[in-house]
Amino acid sequence: MDKIVIAGVMGQNCLKFLPMCLESLKTADIIIYIDGGSEDGSIEYAKEKGCEIIENEYDQKDKTMNGKQRNVFLNYLKIKYLNDWCIFLDADEVLEDYGIQKLKNTITQLNNKEAVLSPRIHHFIGDLGHEDWTKDIHFVPNRFFKIINELEYTEVEHSVLQLKAKILNEKEEIPQTVIGTVDVHIWHLRECQGIFETNRKFNWNTQKSNIHSETQLRQWNRDMLFGNYPRKRVHYDQIPTPIKQRFDI
Repeated sequence: MDKIVIAGVMGQNCLKFLPMCLESLKTADIIIYIDGGSEDGSIEYAKEKGCEIIENEYDQKDKTMNGKQRNVFLNYLKIKYLNDWCIFLDADEVLEDYGIQKLKNTITQLNNKEAVLSPRIHHFIGDLGHEDWTKDIHFVPNRFFKIINELEYTEVEHSVLQLKAKILNEKEEIPQTVIGTVDVHIWHLRECQGIFETNRKFNWNTQKSNIHSETQLRQWNRDMLFGNYPRKRVHYDQIPTPIKQRFDI
């Protein structure tokens, strides 16, 4: 029997990202969306797409809130889906094509072992044609896991799932928990939000422009989205002081 994979998504006022995220997870057996108090229609959209919904107000001033919110989600999993498997994304992340099937194949290869695994992650930088290369390979810690009681999130801003020490039981064999990586890729959109404005301009100009052909506009759209539009370097000294002050440079 195919293993159940649950996809979890956490967000707040994330409607511009959420459709892409949920589309990438559509072959998961169950999708759960935990919302922090959205006012932009994110909850309604997730409901329309058949997600299970958890609503828990996210206090942006609380530095421990990220971990607290993830633990609300994790406790929900433990109550409803203990011993199933979960891949957990933020709403501004998108799973690679066929990612859910790759995760199910991974479960089969584990031969019923418990596991806490770290997928690959690609951080788009500025546009869709560039990604973070501060390291050759980036992993996002502990996002794919078997749902067991011994898991908990650290209650800090950048929270990471942890495996609590198990209590030994002489009458029961303690399952081996695999800690490692999995060759499944997540694409992170947070640092290229200008692409949404590019897309808005493209759609607007396609309807309204009388000086550019649709072919020209499509080429402009592609070049802007992938960072290929012709450009040259601007020297720091050329930039007006108010711009420097606004962006702390």
